[in-house]
Amino acid sequence: MTSLGAQRPRSPHKDGSFGKAPSPDGERHAAAALGLPVEGTETILPDAGGIFDAIARIGYEFEHAVADLVDNSIDAGATDVLVRFLHDRESVYSLAVIDNGTGMSAERIDTAMAFGARTGKAEIALGKYGLGLKSASFSQCDALTVVSRHQGEVVGRRWTAQNVRNDWLCESIKSSAAEQYLVKLSDRLDTARDGTLVEWDSLDSMSHSSQRPSKTIEARFNQLTSHLGLVFHRFIEDGGIRIRLDALDPDAGTRGPPQEVKALNPFPRFEGVRGYPRTFIVEDSDAGDLQLEAHIWKRNATEAGFRLGGGRLAKRQGFYIYRNRRLVQPGGWNGLRNDAEVHTSLARVRLDLPPGLDSLFKLTVQKSSVTMPAAFIESLNRRLLATRHSATSSPTPSVPTEMSAPNRHAMAWSRRPA
Repeated sequence: MTSLGAQRPRSPHKDGSFGKAPSPDGERHAAAALGLPVEGTETILPDAGGIFDAIARIGYEFEHAVADLVDNSIDAGATDVLVRFLHDRESVYSLAVIDNGTGMSAERIDTAMAFGARTGKAEIALGKYGLGLKSASFSQCDALTVVSRHQGEVVGRRWTAQNVRNDWLCESIKSSAAEQYLVKLSDRLDTARDGTLVEWDSLDSMSHSSQRPSKTIEARFNQLTSHLGLVFHRFIEDGGIRIRLDALDPDAGTRGPPQEVKALNPFPRFEGVRGYPRTFIVEDSDAGDLQLEAHIWKRNATEAGFRLGGGRLAKRQGFYIYRNRRLVQPGGWNGLRNDAEVHTSLARVRLDLPPGLDSLFKLTVQKSSVTMPAAFIESLNRRLLATRHSATSSPTPSVPTEMSAPNRHAMAWSRRPA
C-alpha cells in the first residue's frame, strides 16, 4: 500500500530505462533534423535595415495607420483626440495626433518606442502586438516623434528611418524644447498635466503630392471622418471620446476650424427590416458559444450608417467584428459566401470577440480584418443548415416579406431554429 504523499514506484519503459516516456512527436523528431546533436549556440542579430524595411512595408492604408494611433490614445485614457495636418503653401508636410491621456514617463516612452516590446497591455487594451506605433507610422513617414507629459514631466523621443537602419539609434529630445512644442500644438485641448503628441514628418504620400494642400487635406478629412467614425463608433456614441480634425499653417499662424468625427453605426437604429435584429448562438469546441446578431437594412435607408461614406453597397455586407468594442473588420463574409453577393447586400452580422480568442481568430497587425478558424466556419455552416431546415419545415416565413425570394434563401440562417 502506498501512503499519502509517497511516490509510486516507476515502471521501466520497453527498453528497460526509467523516466518520462518518449512522445510520438519526440520519436518523429529524433528521425528528423530536429534530432541532430548540438555542439553549441551563438547569438545572430537581425539586420536593422532589413527589419525596418519589412515593418514599414506591412501594408497600412493611411486611415488604418491613424486609427492605430487613436488606439493608443484610448488605451491611455484620453477623452479628447486631435488629428492635425501641418502644412505650408506648397504641401502637407507633417501630421500630429495629440491627446489628453495619462502620458508616459521616461521609462514608459522608451518601452513604447521599442520595436515589438512587450508593453504589458491588458487583454482589454486596443493595442496588441507592440508594433502599432512604429509600423503604422513608418508605413506613412520617415520620421516619428513622440512627446509626452506625465504628471507634469515632459519627455521626447524620435526615430528616423536613417537612425533605425544605423543600428537602432533613437534620439532623446531636450525636455524644455519638447515641452514648448507640446504646448504650441496643444492649443485645442488640455495637456497641462498629462498628454501625448505623436508626429509624422517627411510624409510619403502627402509631402510630394501635386495637389494644393487644401485639396489634399480635404480628401484626407473625408477618409478619416468615415473611417474613424466607423471604427470607434461605440466610443464616440457613449461619449467616452471626442475625435477632431484640423489643419495648421505654422508659418502663417493660421488654423482651420476643427471638424468633429461623428459616430457611424453600421447597424440600423430606425430603418431596419421588421423582425430584426435577430440573435443566435454558434457553438464551437474551440471558441465556445459565440453570440451573433443579424441585421437587415431597408433598401432605401437614409441613415449615415447605411452608406458608410459611399461606395458600392454590396461591399458593406457581412460580418462586423469587434474586439474590445473597437471595430476590427468592417464587413466581408470570411469565405462563407461571396462578399459581393447582391442578394445579401443589406445583411450585416455583428460579432463581439472575447479577448481570450485573439490567437484563435487571427487579427491582422493593421487591425482591419480577422481570419476565422476553419472549425468555426464549419460550426457556422452547420448552424446555417439547421436554420434553413427549420425555416423550410416551418409554416411561418423565416424572413419578412419585404425581401425578395433570393434574399429569403440567403438569409434564412439568421433565424432561430424552432
